[in-house]
Amino acid sequence: MIRSKHYFELNDKEKANIHDQAQKIMQELYKPPLTESEKDRLLVAIQTAMEMNKRKAKKKFTPKKYRK
Repeated sequence: MIRSKHYFELNDKEKANIHDQAQKIMQELYKPPLTESEKDRLLVAIQTAMEMNKRKAKKKFTPKKYRK
């Protein structure tokens, strides 16, 4: 079964922007010394939260005429 792409799915450019923003947030955070695995998990958590919020915003604020 082929799944159609919804209007609120993130494209590659949006995913790259989220990755860059998450990297900046990681650099700006005051943090105690973290291991590499802890840094990776924190980065993934930040990216996941940002992606969820982006999808929710696209779903909520996309005008009906542009929805497929």
